[in-house]
Order: sequence, then C-alpha cells, then structure tokens
Amino acid sequence: QRPVPTDVTLTSVYFINDQLGWAAGHDAVILRTDDGGLTWQQLYADPEDQRPILDLWFRDAMVGYAVGAYGLFLETRDGGRSWELLDFEPAILRSEVQAAEDPWAESTEAAWGIDFHLNQITSDNLGSVFITAEAGNLYRSDDGCHSWVSLPSPYDGSFYGLLPLGESSLLLYGLRGHLFHSQDGGLSYLEVETGSQATLNDAIRLQDGRIVIVGLAGTLLIGDNEGQAFIQLNNLERTGIARVFETADQALILIGEGGVKRVELPTAAAEDNR
Repeated sequence: QRPVPTDVTLTSVYFINDQLGWAAGHDAVILRTDDGGLTWQQLYADPEDQRPILDLWFRDAMVGYAVGAYGLFLETRDGGRSWELLDFEPAILRSEVQAAEDPWAESTEAAWGIDFHLNQITSDNLGSVFITAEAGNLYRSDDGCHSWVSLPSPYDGSFYGLLPLGESSLLLYGLRGHLFHSQDGGLSYLEVETGSQATLNDAIRLQDGRIVIVGLAGTLLIGDNEGQAFIQLNNLERTGIARVFETADQALILIGEGGVKRVELPTAAAEDNR
C-alpha cells in the first residue's frame, strides 16, 4: 500500500515508462508519479462535477486524455499538471443511404452532445485512438483526438474495452460475453463465440501472440493469434476479474474481487493437444 493524497476510489492507472505514470478516479482526481509509483502527487480534482474518471491514456509524456461518466473528457498538454474540460461531440459516421433517409440526424445529435459513460480510451499502431462507451457506442479519432466520429455498432449494450491486434484488426468486448472482431478499423464487425454470458472487462495480447480476455464470474478466455477463436479455461474461483497482465515469465496476474492472483497458463503447444 503506497501513501496517496486522496481517499477516493481510484479506477485507472497508466504508465508511459517504468517511472512516469498517472492514476485517476472518482471526484475526477488525477495523480502523478515520477518514481515508478513509490510516491504520488495530486494534480487535479473536481468533486463538484460528480463525474468519475474511468480511464486514462497518454500519447507521450506531455499529452494525455481522461474519460469518464456522462461524456467526461479531459485533456492535458503539460504532463498532467493542468487539465482542460472539453466538449465531447463526435460526428456521426453514416452511410449515404442513412444520410438520405434522415438528413437531420447528424445536426440533431451534435446539438444534444454526448452524455454516455466513456469506459476506455486506447490507440492502435496506425495512430487511431478509440473510445468504447455504454449503450453500444464506439468512437474513433484519426487526427490526434482533435475530432471524433461515432462508428457503426454491432451491439446496443455497453462496451468496456477494445484491443488493437495490428494493422486495422480490433477486438471489441463488453456486456454479457459479447465479443466482436473487426478487420477494417471498426467500420464493420463479426461476432466471436465466447461460450460465456459474463461481462468482459479486459484483454491483452501475450508475448507468444495469443490473446487473453477476462471478466466477471471468473471468466478467463484464451484465443488464437487472430482473435477469431477462443476457449474458456477452468477457473474454480468464480470471483470477477477486472484487469489482466502478463509477467516476464509468461504467467498471468489477475486483479479483481479475489484480490491479486498469479495463474500459470498452459503453453500454446499443450493447448493445441487438448
């Protein structure tokens, strides 16, 4: 347990290297560490806003973004020392047929703005930045977060994360075990069978290329390099898993209702023989 200058719930941590990182949470609190998490300094808070921050992402040591409940969208350009509250009003990406059927839809939506919970912000290796949100909403920026478009959605339930796989390939996951694969940067999706109806919370690509997805009820899925086929590993502890990390020796660290657990994964060769 490290001392921090706040007692509110913290929801997210983002490190850009082994020393410099930020943490954020309720009351829009944002903390920074310059020594690998040993000490923390509070840089920002706005308890009167009453919207928690749900995720953080930094492009580099200076420019970063925080997203949260009811469309909360914050930007820093000085390493988190100051933050600006920005309006989050993405344009609507629609087909020509949709535009012809309802030419006023885009202007009406823009006038109302966005008040969905923004659950996760992440980037791919092509420079695009994605935000996954509640009620089946998904947003993408191709110009460094200056402007956003609302992408077509394969599902009307909440999304809790997106895992870029390389080029324009993505995995999108969320409520009730729903998992979708896109090969065109989020313009279209195919559903991937998971064998689970538990909410999926986090996903990583392992050093050997395989993909691990975790969620509620102890859900632990492992998939092939392409993200198109998954099996569910036996997990006798049915407690929810919020985050997953891989260690240097290729074990998993699972963080959630059961605390912090280390799990040894079967090798890819052993899995192929099952």
